[in-house]
Amino acid sequence: MKHARYLLCTLVTLGALAHADFSPPSEGEMDQLLANPALAAATIQGADGQEAAEVALRIYQRLMDADLETYQLKYLVAFYTGRFVTLLSAEDARVFASEVTSQSPESLLPTVLAALSTGGAGIPGYGDMLRELADEAGVGPESINNPRIPLTPPVYNLLTSALGTTQTLPPVVTDSLPPPIIEGQPTPAATPTATPVPTPIIPEPYDGQR
Repeated sequence: MKHARYLLCTLVTLGALAHADFSPPSEGEMDQLLANPALAAATIQGADGQEAAEVALRIYQRLMDADLETYQLKYLVAFYTGRFVTLLSAEDARVFASEVTSQSPESLLPTVLAALSTGGAGIPGYGDMLRELADEAGVGPESINNPRIPLTPPVYNLLTSALGTTQTLPPVVTDSLPPPIIEGQPTPAATPTATPVPTPIIPEPYDGQR
């Protein structure tokens, strides 16, 4: 495990040299990102794995502070986590996974790990690394082996539908399926590169989910 940590530290250093143009989003830009997921790619453009993780952790905190149903919180955390993974290189995705796993609130870890597994499917050795991170965090491997369980089937199905569309196309500033807009947040200003965002689709809760 020490070797894995050393490798991740090396990747962080190399990533910092390769992504010098990234600027962390302002609070206003974070408002717009949470209101419009089509801005995900633009928000972390040029970010390395550690920088993308810092943005994700800010998102988690905002979502936990919002008055959301459990299934809404799961979907939003999973969506942004999984979407960020699809926008990063394999090396940065590994650093991102390590950072968000080590710093996420304990209550979110199963959701975060499930989203990392879903978004990073196909990255060589990624699943094994996630299992090591889960073990270190005291979380069982089921979040990686079967992410449908911690996410619940409605949230998982909606997530894979959203990420499945983006994974088959080059990263652009348009995600086909946005998370629900959080009450009280400003509507993002229209930009030439953003497409109109359709009404969010939220999975209906079922008995015992809330």
